[in-house]
Amino acid sequence: LGSALVAFGSTQSFALALACSVAIGAMMAMFDTLQWLLLQANVPEDLRGRVVGAWVGAIGFGWIGHLGLGALADLAGVQTAVITGGTTVFVVALVAAVSSPPLRRA
Repeated sequence: LGSALVAFGSTQSFALALACSVAIGAMMAMFDTLQWLLLQANVPEDLRGRVVGAWVGAIGFGWIGHLGLGALADLAGVQTAVITGGTTVFVVALVAAVSSPPLRRA
């Protein structure tokens, strides 16, 4: 996902931007599915309602990231903001993969 975002932010070609958009949408759908799969597999049934409630509450704070990206886009340009966002996603995913061995086996 991070690589596709960086490619999207870097391209000047409409066809490549369209292909990146399709890839980004597919990866976001897979990410959402993976979140639910990990939640179902790792949270005890009697706590699942509370965990889903906390998860939905955390999603409600997603606009804070949008404000930051919007401010960066205003200061440095939209391409820079998209590339920075993609790089951040890539680095966070890499750190999570290296530092979370139980998730790799789930």
